[in-house]
Amino acid sequence: MSAEDKASLTSAIQAYEAGNLAAARPSLLRLATKYPKQVEVQTATGMTLAESGDLKEALPYLQCAHRLAPRDADISGNLAVALIKSGAPGEAVTLLTEASSQQPDNPVLMIHLAQAQMEAANASAAAKAYSAGARLMQQQGVAVDDDLRHDWAVALLTANDPGQALTVLHAAPDQESSAPLQELLGEAEEQSHHFESAAQHFKRAAELDPSEANLYSYATELMRHWTFPAAIQVLTYAAQRYPSSERMRTALGVAYYGNADYEKAVPVFADLLGKDPNSSTAADLLGRSCSALGGAQQEGCTSLRRFAEAHPANAEASLFAGVAILHQPADKQDAVAAEALLRNAVRVNPKLADAWYQLAVLQQSRNDWAGSADLLHRALQQRPDYPEAHYRLARALSHLGKRDEAQQEIALQQKYAGDAKAEEERRMKEVTTFLVTAN
Repeated sequence: MSAEDKASLTSAIQAYEAGNLAAARPSLLRLATKYPKQVEVQTATGMTLAESGDLKEALPYLQCAHRLAPRDADISGNLAVALIKSGAPGEAVTLLTEASSQQPDNPVLMIHLAQAQMEAANASAAAKAYSAGARLMQQQGVAVDDDLRHDWAVALLTANDPGQALTVLHAAPDQESSAPLQELLGEAEEQSHHFESAAQHFKRAAELDPSEANLYSYATELMRHWTFPAAIQVLTYAAQRYPSSERMRTALGVAYYGNADYEKAVPVFADLLGKDPNSSTAADLLGRSCSALGGAQQEGCTSLRRFAEAHPANAEASLFAGVAILHQPADKQDAVAAEALLRNAVRVNPKLADAWYQLAVLQQSRNDWAGSADLLHRALQQRPDYPEAHYRLARALSHLGKRDEAQQEIALQQKYAGDAKAEEERRMKEVTTFLVTAN
């Protein structure tokens, strides 16, 4: 290489190291073409292009550098990282598996292999590679830092090995003062079914770093185990701190719902639906809350009708909207609209027992006892342990003069009435589980 080109290379590398990629690029591209067998030139060019976001253009230079120096761990790692970012983690795994077999004592290659395995969705293989890399580091007197332990624990948790993840995390000297490690300790304890310990770690993470993510994790951990009052306290604070966080507002509404504070849940979900009129999640949660209020009236429930009419294929929305109308004072009820919504619900989903039941209730308000009996039979076909439906059917049969059958329905109502609380708990758990798994 001429003295002039050496000076140009030195200047370009200095620009690269200073983060001035645009200044480094022209000289490196010229030198890479002129000196195709110069490892330093090919590596610097590939890295400059990669860090500029031009991964497709960078790969040939990094691959060339790897061919020229196949046993250089840094070059192999650089190429592997570029492959991963290019959406080819499998190629990175192949490259690093070969490289680490050639250099079995190189922890850097093993850690890169672990990262590639994680990107390739091979969590168990990643965990083994992290373990091997950490062991090599320790043998060579190199400390395993918190970032590495974090990634290693993530691999173990993804591979469903929370016990080993706890061992890795507890070995971190700074784990008590590290919010990311405390959050992972919470996840590991949760997977291990140590719920109280999990909550304490999530709480500690939120204390160390009250970020939106940490506060949300702590609150959802509390709700996962139905500790709704504590969750409400956390989420009230978090929603004020992060007012633009939709999931935080949703979680607060779910916490109110789980705590049977339906009057507080309704305005939260109504506000979310108002901000996103096409949100089926907000509409569903609002509908559940409005239905749980029974006869109590809430202004926010009126928006359910607009959503249902705009989304006729959503059977649950039609059900909730119809119920909301029927919960209005008699002088404000639009029974025709309510019936249309409920009939649309059973048309879209004939297995929706609550919709058949509500239609029956509407018919009974019109003294159509025979018609209500037919509808209640449809409801009970879908849900035989529906105590309210058995009670309403008993009333209908009594009005129709079928006293013995009515008494049988009363007996069934009493038999299943004890399960009503369990059914409500099931519905609460369904909503809470939806929130936890959705985020």
